[in-house]
Amino acid sequence: MEALLGLPWYFYCVGISAFLLTMVGVVIYLVIQSRLEKEEERQDEAMKSGQGLAPVQHPEPLHTWIKMACAPLDDGQSWAEMSPQQAQNMLRNDWSIMGGPLLEQCLMQLGSAPPSAWNEVRLLRVALAGWRAGYIDIGKMWAGVRPIAQRLQSRHQSFESIWLEYLVGYREWARLPPDGTLDDMKTQERRQKIEQWKMRPPLVDFRAGL
Repeated sequence: MEALLGLPWYFYCVGISAFLLTMVGVVIYLVIQSRLEKEEERQDEAMKSGQGLAPVQHPEPLHTWIKMACAPLDDGQSWAEMSPQQAQNMLRNDWSIMGGPLLEQCLMQLGSAPPSAWNEVRLLRVALAGWRAGYIDIGKMWAGVRPIAQRLQSRHQSFESIWLEYLVGYREWARLPPDGTLDDMKTQERRQKIEQWKMRPPLVDFRAGL
């Protein structure tokens, strides 16, 4: 005790400062640790409730460009944004697709068909619906549709050109006169949609980089 009393005063200052710094460090550590534990608990609860997954991000302007390419058929909506049930119903009712293998087979057939808006627009719609239905990985889907959209873009001068070529393909498939004189109700409705979309500003520039 006497030895301690004999120490210079600044030794006491150093000791007290070191003690205070240590205590402050411990308090800061405990506060940070507590916050991290609370954040981990919040994330765990969010994951358990199905809210911890980041929303799916669709590549732009590719996604909006595809919306425009399919606009007269889907009224400017995207099958990638429909409900899984809607996508499954469309694929089952229109294409007899009820799972991944059938989807892959359909996409391969459309992808190997002669290049035309009739084949390529259908491929885009089926691919987006296939992902939404849970039949294909999202990365694989976007990697597959990008070159299809780029090919359409390179062959056409406008979205209207794509829409009109789609009608040509549909008439040939449905064995309707190419001049449109005997168009069925569905084709007449799509012709009306084309006229409506021609009057609207496009959702994205046709020459946007995809």
